[in-house]
Amino acid sequence: AENAIIQYERKIEESRLKKELNDKLSEATSEEEKRKIREAYQLDRLQNQLDSEKKMLELKLSTEKAVVKTKTKNHIDELKRKHTEFVTELENMKSLNKISDEDADDARLKADNMLFDGVVQANKEEAKSVKEVEDKYTSLILKLQELGIIRKDALISSFGGEEDSE
Repeated sequence: AENAIIQYERKIEESRLKKELNDKLSEATSEEEKRKIREAYQLDRLQNQLDSEKKMLELKLSTEKAVVKTKTKNHIDELKRKHTEFVTELENMKSLNKISDEDADDARLKADNMLFDGVVQANKEEAKSVKEVEDKYTSLILKLQELGIIRKDALISSFGGEEDSE
């Protein structure tokens, strides 16, 4: 849904820019003025596209981070569920005198320690995965910005090329 919103916002902005272009062109009095208005429009349109592409990457970044966090939460919940089942089974065995109180307490302590270690490990893995995702998207966003500069430079140089041919 957020992806669609970004695309919709981009189209709305493009429509606004197009209307603004037409309004300014109708008020322009010389060909030179019209050319400058068109060039400004092309730059604004490119900036709108670059902004949308950056928003899309940022959305993907937040989505991937949310997926990592959800998986970690689900894993921890599963560890806790299994711990609870184990402790419940220990209590049943203890009440049926199938296991001594001392052995049950030792088993419970080991289970508690395993749960704690599992949760700590899951949180470490989450932090590592989130960092990897952030690093990946940070480099992608930087590349997008570099390409944006190159695209703007190419567009601006094409303006100069049009001037030379006129």
